[in-house]
Amino acid sequence: MLLTSIAIEYSWYDTSRAKLPAGSTVIDTVEVQAFYKPWTYIWPFTEGLLAVGPIQINGDLRETTIHRRMRWQTPEEVAIQLDCANNSIARALVNGGYEDPVELAETDPILAKVCSS
Repeated sequence: MLLTSIAIEYSWYDTSRAKLPAGSTVIDTVEVQAFYKPWTYIWPFTEGLLAVGPIQINGDLRETTIHRRMRWQTPEEVAIQLDCANNSIARALVNGGYEDPVELAETDPILAKVCSS
């Protein structure tokens, strides 16, 4: 039973990545090491991922979906619009349009991935 549990933990990332929409790219992961699982100090396992979906380009504006997956949590998806010229991000509203943009650091992995496309 312990070996099955360990196998599932180590296969979670590949399974979750395979379930992302076509054209999605993983931009960040969460690696886990735990004192009560000493083998993870040698082989950490991935417990979470952040991915961006296919990117639609309209000048300096980019629209995409952010996919957040964490083990044991409900998957989250947020449609966003990035303004690459101003390093800002805005979430899509349910009734159309976008929230007021928020400035991002130039080193933000979402900004780096989406604006480099």
